[in-house]
Amino acid sequence: VFEMSIEESVKAYLREELFPTYDPSFVSAAVTDRMASWRTLEKEKQTRGDAEVPPPGDPPTDPATLLAEYGEPGPGGVPTVDAEGKPLDKKKLAALKKDLALLQKPWDKWQKDKKKYEAYLLSNIRKQCLEKYAEVQYTEEVEHLRPLSPTSRTPLVVVVEEVPEDPNRAVWSDEIEQVSGQRLDPKVRKDKNVSKKLKGLEDRCFKSANVHDPLLNKLMALSDDQQIWEGVKIQVSKKSAKMKAPKEPKEPKGLVDPAEHFKSGKHDGKFGAFDDKGVPTQTADGTEIPDKKLKGLQKEYNTVKDKWDKYQEALAKYNRDLAKYERWKEGGDEETSASGVPEAQRSAACETAALEVLRRLVDRAVSEHAEELALEVNKGSHDPAELASLMVKVVLEHEDKTTDPVLKVLKTVDKKKRSGMTEVGELPEVFRLLKEDELQVGTHVCFGDITEEEISFISSSLQDSSLVRDGQIPHEDLKTFIEGQNLQPATDGKPSSLAGTLVAMRLESWKKASSVEKLMSPRAWRLQLSGGSLPLGVEAPQEEAPEETNEAPEPAPAADEKGGKEKDKEAASLQELIADLTLSRAGILKAMAFCVDKSMSSLAIAQRICASITEEQPGLTTQQLVARLFLLNDVLYNSHCTKPGASQYRRQFQELLPDVLERIREVCDSISTIASSALHDRALKLVENWSEWALFPPRFTKGLEAVLCGKADTAGEQVSSSAPPAVQQAQQQWLGMADLATLERACRQRGLSIKGNRQRMVERLCLFEAYWPPDIGQSMEPKLPKDLGRDGKIEPGLDGDAADDVGEEFRWPTHELTVPLFPQGPPPTASINNLGVMPDPKRAKRDKEAKKDKKDQKKDQAKEADKSNKETAKPSKEPGRKEPKQAKEAKAPKEEPQTTDKAKSPEEVRREKLRQVEAEVERYRQQLEKQRYDSEVVQMKCDRRRMELLEAAAHE
Repeated sequence: VFEMSIEESVKAYLREELFPTYDPSFVSAAVTDRMASWRTLEKEKQTRGDAEVPPPGDPPTDPATLLAEYGEPGPGGVPTVDAEGKPLDKKKLAALKKDLALLQKPWDKWQKDKKKYEAYLLSNIRKQCLEKYAEVQYTEEVEHLRPLSPTSRTPLVVVVEEVPEDPNRAVWSDEIEQVSGQRLDPKVRKDKNVSKKLKGLEDRCFKSANVHDPLLNKLMALSDDQQIWEGVKIQVSKKSAKMKAPKEPKEPKGLVDPAEHFKSGKHDGKFGAFDDKGVPTQTADGTEIPDKKLKGLQKEYNTVKDKWDKYQEALAKYNRDLAKYERWKEGGDEETSASGVPEAQRSAACETAALEVLRRLVDRAVSEHAEELALEVNKGSHDPAELASLMVKVVLEHEDKTTDPVLKVLKTVDKKKRSGMTEVGELPEVFRLLKEDELQVGTHVCFGDITEEEISFISSSLQDSSLVRDGQIPHEDLKTFIEGQNLQPATDGKPSSLAGTLVAMRLESWKKASSVEKLMSPRAWRLQLSGGSLPLGVEAPQEEAPEETNEAPEPAPAADEKGGKEKDKEAASLQELIADLTLSRAGILKAMAFCVDKSMSSLAIAQRICASITEEQPGLTTQQLVARLFLLNDVLYNSHCTKPGASQYRRQFQELLPDVLERIREVCDSISTIASSALHDRALKLVENWSEWALFPPRFTKGLEAVLCGKADTAGEQVSSSAPPAVQQAQQQWLGMADLATLERACRQRGLSIKGNRQRMVERLCLFEAYWPPDIGQSMEPKLPKDLGRDGKIEPGLDGDAADDVGEEFRWPTHELTVPLFPQGPPPTASINNLGVMPDPKRAKRDKEAKKDKKDQKKDQAKEADKSNKETAKPSKEPGRKEPKQAKEAKAPKEEPQTTDKAKSPEEVRREKLRQVEAEVERYRQQLEKQRYDSEVVQMKCDRRRMELLEAAAHE
């Protein structure tokens, strides 16, 4: 309600009268508590040592859940009414208190243990960050302990600014119990010196000229409102007695304004500097006034001020009485306001209200001041030297959200200095970070190709430029220099941009290396450019004749030695191609062509490509990681070409891709949010491409996607309680599986890595089930691997490893063929039987199985034929029954004349061949179903037979 000027006047009065005494007492008490908390912390560290603090375990029941069924808590935190507002009887209230007491004790213990465990985790994190300008990396378990912005409530970044000399005894500010102004203020007010100042403080403050008149006038103006006086008995206005004119107070001897006391009179010219109140701090010659003499000057100032304040109060009272006397003199009767309340009654009421308002203002101002002092103490501003030498000083900053790649790099380089400037000697680091491209925008990667010689020339050019100040360049100026495209020099003759500097360097190099005074004829130029002659002034080197010796010539290396050296050379070439990969299409194309040309060594090449991603390499950037993923993708895409061994790339990569995707997920979790999102999206796009191309089984690509995008929700050997029932049951089956061979097969089929122990494989399988939950209608029985037969044994070649007697199997792609099935024209009409076996000697075992299946089929067909003959023979014995016409026709089949088919188009022949393939697959399916195979096993075998038939058709 009141103007800020009144509150500011109260605070100004307190700064002069109370706070000089209040502040030392408060700081002394706060520092005492802070030192006691620090000594307690030191004892705890010595007692605990390096012992690990165990986790608190599962939380007990929160007592607040018990109170949800009742009304608001009463005294002592126990509700006295139920949810409907009905009072609780004594018996129920006693039972409620007992239940609360039973729940509160374990809950408080768990909260205490949790706090200790979080403090232990945070302490371990901070030990890794004890270096200047290091950023404290909060993990997920302690993320809620990160400081928040007081205005936006967003998390802040904690950066270490200063580290103590003894890191083992380092103390962080929040490890010490924080001082509270609200808790410490009542204790300080009881101090002997402070209590003297507080006694009668409101009255003295109210009588001061800067507070009394503005406050009382404001209240008198508000009292004109008639609604304020509702319910108040109005006093009858009486005729006032004769008033005497007030007597003006006599000005005391030696009265002077305290602010001018030491600047005039006997002190004129003695002092050269003063504080805000007018108390001297320096003598006229600039010498600091010692504390002992300063106390005497302060005492003299207080005496002068008291005399001045008393006179001002008396003068203010005289002015009020004079105004009242003048009003009486003019009217004679007491005035009545618009509210109908006599002025005397209003004035008395406003005096009382003013004292109450002033008491509240003083109390609030002192409490706010106490909180400000507590904040200073908690920051360590008043710490003794013993504690200050061990404190870790930090800076709280908002998260850097810079999207400009150049400024992002410059801020990273300047992270330790935080000066907004970059030194000329730091240019190599700037160009290196631009090549790493943390933001993954790809617009400034080319700057990483600048050579050391060019950087040296750029640095020397900048040293003499007007952009550099004391060897440093402001960030904005350096950004303009790097991105500038103006090749013309600046007014001082120096290059104004990086491009202009490099052009100047090229021109200088050409001037030094070229002989501009020598002229060459057109014929000489043609000969030199075509390689027909050497440049002018250069003589051809003379070959030295071999020395004649009696030693026998060295024998030529053996063929095996040559082959080994050739392989080592190819491996070194591949390693160099992978190391030099960038996002440039030309580089990836060159490496992919090398891999396809050397596809006979597909296993070694696939292992080398995947190892370049999975192995930890210092300095490996996300850009290089993405380039290697692109190389892997391009080799997979071209694995269906006609190069010998190229088709094996799919199988090799299928074995290695789970480890590759798991490594990509680890990298995404360890880098910044922006770079992680870019890398994750690119890897996920590749997995989607493989799924569309049908390079691998659908379940395999689903597993790769689960590794990238899934989030583990199991803890040890427990199933996540938040998962749907179908997922929980599926996860429970894997948790109960003890057979390592079964777990490995399941992981291979689902595109999951088999590295690690049993628990790691179970965690991956549970992650897959959580990311791809089973259908509602699907059976909740555990899913056995598809390669299990009826007897539970693995069939050869289906467990991810080639069987010894089967050999490597060719996997035909399911996407569209790039080579026609019948390149030499349509083949002769073929029966279904000649498509059942592939003309490949490597499949001897499968041929044997196929022959056995045919024999069994012939036996079944013979039994069915005998049965049908017996059934058809019975009706013929009945008398008077004629043989049907269809039977006669069947007994005497007509010979159909052979007709020549018309020439069919290649597309028609292709479709006919595909129909024959599907007919053979359907026959094979029926045979398997008769043998009572599981439906999933039947589907797997039929898919394999279809691929074999398609491959046979392609070979034809």
